[in-house]
Amino acid sequence: MTTVTRIIGMAGAGKSWECNQRLLKLLKAGVIEPSDILITSFNKANTYDIITRLEDPDLIEGVQRLDALVDEGEFDDDGITVRTFNSICYNLVYGDEKFQFDRLVVMDRESDEEVFQQFFEECAPQFEFKYVPPSRVDETAGRESLPAANQILRAYNYLRALGYGNTPEEYRAYSRMDAQVAAPESSVIEVMQQWDEWKQANGIVQHDDCVRGAIKLGKVPSGSVLVIDEFQDLSPLQYRLYKLWRDSQEFDHVIIAGDEAQAIYGFRGSTGRYLRETYCDKSIELSESWRCAPEIVEKAQEIIAGYGYFDETLSSHREDVDEVVDSLPVAGRTAEDLHPVVEKLVADLPRNRSVMILGRTNLDVQRVAKALNDLGYPNQPIVPADSELKSGLWYWETPAPEILHTLRRWLVGEQLYPRYVEKLLSTTDIDHPWVEHAISGSLVKYSKADEGYHEYPELHDGALYSPDIIDEVFDSPESTESVLNNIQLDDTRREALRQALDNTHDIRPDQIRVGTIHSAKGQESARILLLAGYSYRQAQRYRNKPGVEKEERRLYHVAVTRAANQLYIVTKWNGYEPCPIFL
Repeated sequence: MTTVTRIIGMAGAGKSWECNQRLLKLLKAGVIEPSDILITSFNKANTYDIITRLEDPDLIEGVQRLDALVDEGEFDDDGITVRTFNSICYNLVYGDEKFQFDRLVVMDRESDEEVFQQFFEECAPQFEFKYVPPSRVDETAGRESLPAANQILRAYNYLRALGYGNTPEEYRAYSRMDAQVAAPESSVIEVMQQWDEWKQANGIVQHDDCVRGAIKLGKVPSGSVLVIDEFQDLSPLQYRLYKLWRDSQEFDHVIIAGDEAQAIYGFRGSTGRYLRETYCDKSIELSESWRCAPEIVEKAQEIIAGYGYFDETLSSHREDVDEVVDSLPVAGRTAEDLHPVVEKLVADLPRNRSVMILGRTNLDVQRVAKALNDLGYPNQPIVPADSELKSGLWYWETPAPEILHTLRRWLVGEQLYPRYVEKLLSTTDIDHPWVEHAISGSLVKYSKADEGYHEYPELHDGALYSPDIIDEVFDSPESTESVLNNIQLDDTRREALRQALDNTHDIRPDQIRVGTIHSAKGQESARILLLAGYSYRQAQRYRNKPGVEKEERRLYHVAVTRAANQLYIVTKWNGYEPCPIFL
């Protein structure tokens, strides 16, 4: 008989630790082997995080070789299997003669763009499809700017996630097209039906098709222990699949974990209520955060108070007295207006710590990233930048960090890292043998040779270069400006480097991470700067659309609980009005 354990916990309360303790108990008792365990979650970021957590020393010590037994590949290997829902379903239906397909396509994957373009060219030429990076569409606000074809397919995918969409009546009843698609309803329904038919005729499937196929065929993965993390992120369709697995009696133990107050993917069809409403034999509630300082927990509680997400009042396990929660109305639109707040954020920042700056939308993120560059604070996105953004606002990818680090050390006469020197010289427009070796990727190898290159600066302690190498290659430059003028970079990236070199803070790009609240889910930082201002359109949506306030409160609850020690809430920068939640 299947035993279901449910773990409900606030951010940082130890849900993962509780899951691991239950796995450890079963493993140490000899009831199961690592290969009996299947752990799944909503997306790849979550599964990567789960794999990291499995490195818990207690878990590794309790099970011989557990650190080598995490399986990211095929089923039925020797280790614990950690995979996304979509990955599991793809493998369950792949090769089944009742579910034949040639290709899996993803709407927001650039390599599949031609499939969607071909469909619209053949079946609906009045609508133009354009690839849009995931970061541009993973938010509720702003989707109206998507091309109409993209809006139709997003509405279609939303229906699929809800488990609907086989007849015109279902399309009409559940699509909420008036809010999602700028096209006549009759045209949208026709395109959706054509897309279904075209996929079948061309051997094409999407992720939700695989989930539907697994449900229809009654597919259940092997194993005796099923763990589902971030359970609140399941869509209605995925929840149907979960019930199939739970009720199949294939699993002896099922463990589900999550936090309804962190259910922020409603625009993908997810609903957090399944976490509390689903059947379980034992329910555990963790309302004490080990991550967040008391004042931050109080703010998190204030944001979601009255919505019934926890039976107990949230609290902090910590007894800090020096935490900071500060609301800072920044009047103005310029980078200089934001400067005092950023100074607070990075003041006395240890070299081994980082901070996060969170915006409500990608437009907010792009504006604050530009402001940081103008102020001379190097920064990097929380998640990797989309290809079309790499040459735009996201300047701090290689070789910029290596150039910045090398020139900073050269300025004060410190020894230089060979690999970083190689990166800098490989971008240099100077005729010099060391530059030639750097461009060929062989500078480090040649510089360590026993003979043949004695005219160049020697390695110190077998690891570092003398700063004299910059003086020699660049003919004794008087300043970093002389070096920057001789490296091949676009003007925007060169200017970002110039500003960072002028900044008095020795901040690495990876110490200031910038992103949307959605991109930061599952992560934490000692210090958070939260941009909580609303544009006119966002404010109108908040006031006039039913259910939005509750949705926004969950989102900002997630944002606040990313902070461990310090939280700065900026409400008016860029001409925005304060988010009503923080008034």
